[in-house]
Amino acid sequence: MINVNIRTQRTAGEASLFTYLRIGEKSYAIDLHLMVDVSHWREVSTGRKKMENFLDRMGYSQRLVEIEFGIKELKRKDKYTIDEVKRLVQDIVLKEKREKFLEHKRIGKEIREQESKSIKTYLVNFVNQMETGEARTNRGERYTVQSIKQWKQFRRVFLDFYTSHPFGWDEIDKHTVNRFLTYLERCDYMKKTRDKYLKLFKQIISDAENAGFHANRVAKNLITRLHVKESDKTKEIYLTKEELEAMYEMKLEGTEEIVRDMFLIGCYTAQRFSDFSSIHASCIGVTAKGVRVIRMEQQKTGNRVVIPIMDDKLETLLKKYDYNMPEITDQTFNRVIKDIGEKLSKSVPSLAKTERTLLKKQEKLAEKRNQCSFERDSQGNVLKPRWQLISTHTARRSGITNMYLSQRYTIPQMMSVSGHKEERTFKEYVKLSLDELAEVVAMSSTDGMF
Repeated sequence: MINVNIRTQRTAGEASLFTYLRIGEKSYAIDLHLMVDVSHWREVSTGRKKMENFLDRMGYSQRLVEIEFGIKELKRKDKYTIDEVKRLVQDIVLKEKREKFLEHKRIGKEIREQESKSIKTYLVNFVNQMETGEARTNRGERYTVQSIKQWKQFRRVFLDFYTSHPFGWDEIDKHTVNRFLTYLERCDYMKKTRDKYLKLFKQIISDAENAGFHANRVAKNLITRLHVKESDKTKEIYLTKEELEAMYEMKLEGTEEIVRDMFLIGCYTAQRFSDFSSIHASCIGVTAKGVRVIRMEQQKTGNRVVIPIMDDKLETLLKKYDYNMPEITDQTFNRVIKDIGEKLSKSVPSLAKTERTLLKKQEKLAEKRNQCSFERDSQGNVLKPRWQLISTHTARRSGITNMYLSQRYTIPQMMSVSGHKEERTFKEYVKLSLDELAEVVAMSSTDGMF
């Protein structure tokens, strides 16, 4: 007879029996839909004979034998999948229930209602409703394209975990949270990503509670955010004013020229890729005092920003494309901007300087498969040349950091351009080393420290 156990930390009440099966490369906890008294089960499960006698008295032994035989048949017929196993269990266990209840429609309704309140169904519907506008932010606004993309990534990751470790709303406890965190670690997600997914997990628990899907009032308080240090992230660089000048002077053609130009526009506006790549002629305007500006609504946050065109290079680059940015994907952009950086590093040595960094999940996987290798220092830390760390977001960091270094603007002035609402978030974009910060302090001094 197959091995069975319960999956709950409670000491009283009822719980369903589960069995554990390995199907393919994954292990699954299979709900057998056979209810037992928790306290009684904990007594009889201490010995094999007591447990078997208990299962006999409950009338479960025969059904467990049928399930075991059915699983062997599925293997023999090459139909051994999680869906087939669940269907087998339901056919055997729920058969008696179906025979007892003549009101088949009522039973079907109960099952559907239970499914509609499951965590899986709630999350799937929640993300779908974001896209249709049925689900909105706390301020009643539609979720942005970037937010929906982030939620879809979370849904994929969470449901992969949930399929292997199914649980109900009321079963969410500290053990469940830690198990999810362990799963993310085993999947090689970086600490910053793990923290993001914990935040979203907490949000669906809270939103579902507010919507009346569960009454587990302590669940959301069990999730605490991770403390993410700079050393927990991949190295985030900025390009200096001199490096940007050298990039501007490069002789390029075709896609490389377009990517270089758009990257510099991103630097001179301090915007995200989703925003600087969407600039069009109608964004360009003039203030009451005659200052040329770019007016836009940021796609990620919905914040309105007005960016003064203060650099002749920005005006030249915008005019080059009639103030309408060419269409290009962020994947192509990230690949080409690194190629440009590598070329530039031949004449600008600072871009060839290596930086200590961390590998992303895809890079770790590629290295394990011997598809690529990475330079490492004596301590085993990954080293990459600075040009290899350039990405779409480097433009925004470069714009903000160089504005900060110029010491011409107050933080509120710079935040009005970048679109940040919180100073703490803004300062995360100022990518200066401790030496560079010391230099800023020294340059601000005219007569000693005080």
